Parts: sequence; structure tokens; C-alpha cells
Amino acid sequence: MAQFYAINTVNFFGGKILPGTLLDSTKDLTSYNNYVGAGGLAVDAGLVGMAAASAAAQSIKLRGGAESDMQTVMQDALDAAQGLGATSPVANVDAVVQKRTVTIGEADLTDAVAGEAQAINIGAALPAGAVVIGHEVTIATLFSGGSVSAVKLDVGGTAATAIVNQLDVFTGASTGALSPRTGAHPQGRFSTVQLRATFTPDGGHALVALTAGSLTITVWFIPLS
Repeated sequence: MAQFYAINTVNFFGGKILPGTLLDSTKDLTSYNNYVGAGGLAVDAGLVGMAAASAAAQSIKLRGGAESDMQTVMQDALDAAQGLGATSPVANVDAVVQKRTVTIGEADLTDAVAGEAQAINIGAALPAGAVVIGHEVTIATLFSGGSVSAVKLDVGGTAATAIVNQLDVFTGASTGALSPRTGAHPQGRFSTVQLRATFTPDGGHALVALTAGSLTITVWFIPLS
């Protein structure tokens, strides 16, 4: 086969090839040879899920994401494809970039115990083989009111802080679209995991006392069957 996907970033004289780039050794043998010769890992473009992973990598690039995240997506897809031991035509891949999202306001935070956290599901559970590729917390209004002095947000699944760990969402914190990546596992495999947003107030007050606040959490993933 003449078509391959780049897994890692390679710099060489006169060029740079990023993860997810489609290389065609028939149409442009020079670029392919430069990439491989400089230490690039090129894999068969027909492997299951690789085309979708490439699309995800390009999406990360367009959002201004890190090249390391692009490489992680490509490597995870390669690992999954090699585990399947099967190939499919590039035009017939079984995965596209998907997302889970939820908007949460102060009225949704109903826990009445001082200092106790409350978890809210972020959409439905992820499908089998899901690989998380990015996340965003968009804060429209910081949380406040009811004498509460702090509110922290975690985003994760089996590990509650896997993606976001203790993001400050109380008065005085940053607003707008944030991708904090403070968790220990902000991207990678989350097969069949139910993602949750967990809110924790200060120890002396309850979440139900809040009178303002609104944010939207979005997690992007690709399902690799």
C-alpha cells in the first residue's frame, strides 16, 4: 500500500511532518523517505481507526492543541488497531470524533451537606474503545453566593480527577474557555467509562447555598472498536 499515516512529529531539513499527516509514497516519495529517514514512524493507512485518529489529530491542531496530544491520539489508535489484528479500507473506518457535553448551573448543585462534593454525569457513558483526545471547560459565570467561599471542579471517570483536578470555578477565578489538563490522565483510553463533573465547596458551606454560576464541560473522543 502506498498510503501511510505519520505517528510522531519529525523535523528535517526543509520541512516538518506532524502526527496524523497522510503520506503517499507513490505521489511524493521524497517526503515519505525524509520522514522515515529522520526517525518517523509511518503506519499503513488502512489500519482500523487510523483515518479517524488522523482527523482527530487535525482537530487538535486546529484548536491550537499540543503536538504531543496529536501524537498520543495516533499512538493510541495504532495500539488499538494492532490489538485488533485487522485492516479496513481508509474510506470505511468505523470511528469519527465525538463528544460528551453538559451545562451545569448553580440550580443543579443541590447537595445540602457542608463541605460535601456532588457529581453530575457528563452525558452518557463513553462507548467501548473510547479514546479521549481533548476537553474544555467554558465558564460563563463564576459560582458565588450563600456565604460559600470556594468551589472546585474535577472532571474524570473511574478516577474523579483524571482529566481536570481541582479547577477553581469560584468568584475571582478565570472565565471563558479553559483546557486546564491538570488531571493525571487528561487524554487516552476511557473505554465504557461514565464521565462526571464533581463540584466541591469549602468545608463550612453546602453547594445548595450558591446563588449564581454556570459552566459547560465538553470532552472530545474517538471510539476505536
